[in-house]
Amino acid sequence: MWMKRAYLYLVCVISLSLLMVAGIQLMNRLLNSAFKLGTYYGLQDISWAMSTIIVSFPVWLYHWKTAQAEDKASQTSSIN
Repeated sequence: MWMKRAYLYLVCVISLSLLMVAGIQLMNRLLNSAFKLGTYYGLQDISWAMSTIIVSFPVWLYHWKTAQAEDKASQTSSIN
């Protein structure tokens, strides 16, 4: 049971980290392009950030909800 919980939280940490990095990169690229600050970033940089967000958010959400359900079930079973 602890292996499953460790797996769920590990995937949550990795996907949340990817989500944060991609979100920061997307905001950086969009703001730089909007205000003409620094160098021009092509669509490849923006599309990488957007696709990473689109993929990592559902992965994080699924594993987070599953981990929370597992914790609640383990607390309920330990009480009984």
